[in-house]
Amino acid sequence: MSEGLTIKQITIVRIITMLGGFLGSLVVLFEQDVFWGKGYQSSTVSNVLVAIVGVLCFFNLIRHILVWRRISKPEA
Repeated sequence: MSEGLTIKQITIVRIITMLGGFLGSLVVLFEQDVFWGKGYQSSTVSNVLVAIVGVLCFFNLIRHILVWRRISKPEA
């Protein structure tokens, strides 16, 4: 018996983590009213950094979903 996580389990954990990072950055930007044009009173550098983290998490989320789909396909 081998111990540890399988590739599918690791991929699921990464998908959940990236989804949390993406949604978390959206929540932070919504709380600062960035999307409604009123968020300029807060630090714009902070908003840009949060947006960069959100975009990176989104791209990694897409990448891990594609890996998951490739792993889940039955081999013919």
